[in-house]
Parts: sequence; C-alpha cells; structure tokens
Amino acid sequence: MTAVDALTALLREAGEAHHAAFEATDGHDPEWPIWYATFLQERLAALMGRPFTRSDLVRLLMGLEEMRAAEAPDAEWAPWAAARLSAWGAADPGADAAHPGVTGLGGVFFKARDPEVLRAWYREHLGIQPAADGSVMFQWREMDDAARVGATVWGPFDDDTTYFEPSDRPYMFNFRVRDLDALLARLRDAGVAVDDRVDDYPYGRFGWCMDPEGNRLELWEPR
Repeated sequence: MTAVDALTALLREAGEAHHAAFEATDGHDPEWPIWYATFLQERLAALMGRPFTRSDLVRLLMGLEEMRAAEAPDAEWAPWAAARLSAWGAADPGADAAHPGVTGLGGVFFKARDPEVLRAWYREHLGIQPAADGSVMFQWREMDDAARVGATVWGPFDDDTTYFEPSDRPYMFNFRVRDLDALLARLRDAGVAVDDRVDDYPYGRFGWCMDPEGNRLELWEPR
C-alpha cells in the first residue's frame, strides 16, 4: 500500500466515523474540522511519523478544504487531500525546522529605466496587476500549513535606486527564512559580509548579506 493509499483509507475512515456521529443531521457539522482534528491527531501522526497539535490540524483541514473547493470542487475529498498530505510528507518541511535557513523565494527585485511604463506593459500584455505601491504579490499556500498564505513579490525599482548597494548588480533576490537572527549570526561566523542593520515591520523582519559574486541578498523572516 502506498502512502497515498494509506492516507486515503484513513481520511475515508474519518469521514465515515464523522457521518455516523452526526447521522441525525446527515453528516452536517459546522465545526467538522475540530471533530476531524481530534479523530486524526494520533492516527495521522503515526502514519506520517510526526506530531500534530489539534489546532494545527484544524487550520490544515480548513485550508485543504478551501483549496479543494477552489481547485477541484468535484474531487472526492479523501484521495484529493491524501495526495497533498503525501506530497507534504515527502518534502518533509519540518525536518530542518530547528535550523535557521531559507524556506522559499520571497521576491525578485530589479532596476528598470521606467518602472511605470514597464508595469503598464506587463499589465497590458501579461495581465500582471500591480498593487498601489507598484509591486506584484503572487500568493500561494504553505506546503506544511495549507491554511497559511504566503507570497512572492515581483518589483521593479527605479534605475538609480541605492537599495541594492553595495552590490552593483541591477537585481536583488529576497529569500524567505526562518530564525533570521540565528541565520545572520551563522553567516557572520562563516565570514560572510552581513549588514549590521535589521529592519522590523508588521509583516516581518529583514536582514541583508552579500554572496561571493557580489549579489546582495535580502533575508525576510515573515510574521
């Protein structure tokens, strides 16, 4: 039996048990994620080899159902959710949760001769709609927490911006990271050029470093 088969069987078992528990309402239960989380908590942990809190499972189940409703409303819940849970388990996003490091691409920023004209071109020809500040947020959901929305930013800057200094490159990558302070300390210990400055905003904390070829990297710890 594959991991997807085992997860599908468990989710079907949960569905049948839930329906039986709410037989009087033909399975209708407005707080079904709480019931499912209680039923699945130990079983899913044993199957996937990692612990879950009930609140984590509630958020995960709600996020998965929201995704299914948007992407595949006619799909059967159990195999659809099992496939995504299996992919999550294979990726093992929690394996390095205790260690600082990059978790994803936070943004791509680059210099443009005329950012407004360039944004208009992308809007007209590719349907990319900038926000009021001129950036574009491509939203997605965390693989290890489907209820949590993340974003990757696309952002042209003025050609004379100093934001990328001391790099002389016309672009800068932003990486989403965990444990920014520990990561910056580890980079300094390794002799990497790291900015003394750390910026703190409601949406996260930012630090910067340089790679060996003179590219400036922005490190973002989202909140």
